[in-house]
Amino acid sequence: MDDTGVPTAVVSGIVLIIFGFCAFAIVRSNASAARGEEDLRQAYQLLSVGKFRESFALYDAALGEALDERQRFYALANRGYASLALDRPLEAVPDFTAALRIEKDSIFCLVDRGLAWHRLGKFAEALADYDRAIALDSNEVDALQNRALIHAHRGQWPQAIVDMNAAIRIQPANPRWRIRLGRFYLLKGELEAALAQFNSATEISPENPEAYWLRAEVYTLQNHPERGLAEVEGALRARPNSAALHLARGMILIDALRPDLASQDLDFVLHLQPDDATALATRGLAHFALGNYQAASRDAIEAVRVAPRVPLGYYVLGLTLDAEWREKEAIENFDRAIACDSEFPPAIAWRGLAEAHAGDYERARRDLKGAVNNFPASDVTHRVRAIFLASCPAAAFRDGPTALAEAQLAVDLSHRNPAALDTLSMAYAEVGDFGLAIATEAAALEKTTVASHTRGLLQRRLHQYEQHQPYRDSR
Repeated sequence: MDDTGVPTAVVSGIVLIIFGFCAFAIVRSNASAARGEEDLRQAYQLLSVGKFRESFALYDAALGEALDERQRFYALANRGYASLALDRPLEAVPDFTAALRIEKDSIFCLVDRGLAWHRLGKFAEALADYDRAIALDSNEVDALQNRALIHAHRGQWPQAIVDMNAAIRIQPANPRWRIRLGRFYLLKGELEAALAQFNSATEISPENPEAYWLRAEVYTLQNHPERGLAEVEGALRARPNSAALHLARGMILIDALRPDLASQDLDFVLHLQPDDATALATRGLAHFALGNYQAASRDAIEAVRVAPRVPLGYYVLGLTLDAEWREKEAIENFDRAIACDSEFPPAIAWRGLAEAHAGDYERARRDLKGAVNNFPASDVTHRVRAIFLASCPAAAFRDGPTALAEAQLAVDLSHRNPAALDTLSMAYAEVGDFGLAIATEAAALEKTTVASHTRGLLQRRLHQYEQHQPYRDSR
């Protein structure tokens, strides 16, 4: 018996019980930590070979175990990365946010959370994360080029150009950055500066189809439309079996409103590379321009199958479904294109028009206003909004003066693209100026080839304007 009067055996028993509980808790904690560590190891192995769904389940399991702070950070950050790879940016954001609470200066977490916000169309939030990442490391090239994109779509050219020049300084041998900078100069109307960047891209990557295509666009704007085609044909004489150069010529021919000839080049590409998603989607565009909607759909569906992360296939499928009066399916495919690339203005704009075709005029008005606000430097967003405001069947949603302003902006931004001129003619008709509507539609027709399915649509609208009838986009 001890001094308290409690038998010594009882005290010893209590001590043993307490020690047993403590020992059990320690053993259980150690076992949990071991399980968590093993889950993390296996999850990272899966993540590193692209098995994102499988890794996601293991990161879930690891986060339920006893991890230290460093392990918990990696589990959260890598699960967020897996969510991004699985096209689940909304789920990625909370994981990156939790990881950043543990390591607030993690650059890769900031960049990836920025990308998640970017894909969700939350550009202010994306910019904040990119800004923070660049403040921590001025050579963070992904943050620089993504921030440049947001600045460019907002028409903030000086900031966009500074960021892209920084990306080029960091990776001078990457042709993508020179092409992107060239695009910025092209949108600004600085054609010689744009041409210099596209020339640099072809020096680095001599068969780069995008560089040839964009260089041809510059020549067209300089009133030398034949030069871009001549250059790619010269390159093809030296490398006649180059799929990339045939793709470039196909893209140039579509812009030249010769979808019939473009199809031949794209057929050649796909004979060599049947799973080329860009060639499939581009051939789909050619079929669409020719009015061959079934063929366009087939190519778009195949493009989506072989490259489900590439937005162009979904976009072409959306255009085709909308033309076939299957608006709900069209909207779904435009949504998928936007999920792949939240900065794809054509898909965002045409989704708004598909909403109008489905009769949801209020939603269309709201979304198209949002499109021009988010992408003020895009001629497509202004053009499609003008189409809606000039031609909506419901009078309450038409606004002729605003349509006229938007269409004129689209003409200026596109350097008098025939589609923009066609839209401007709609706006003139809506405000009752049929003389200018006729003259503008005639100018659009002059730029449209006989082979284009669009030509027939323009001729029908011209006839309406000659009868002093405005165009109505009714179904």
